[in-house]
Amino acid sequence: MNSYISLTHGDLLLASIFLAMNAVFSILLSLRLERQLIVSALRMITQLFLVGLVLKTIFTFSSLWLTLLAAAVMV
Repeated sequence: MNSYISLTHGDLLLASIFLAMNAVFSILLSLRLERQLIVSALRMITQLFLVGLVLKTIFTFSSLWLTLLAAAVMV
């Protein structure tokens, strides 16, 4: 059972457009949330990129002990 959800570039573009729309609406409605939205989006991108790099490295080595160590750290 190797089912997973594949994200395409279009999916990521659509999510980015919705985030940008939220920032624009925040400006238009004077909610002053655009800075928080942009900072949150940048933090999310950075965190997901770093987690992806770590997991790619762990799975490249195919070591049971390294995988268990990473799982223990995440728990």
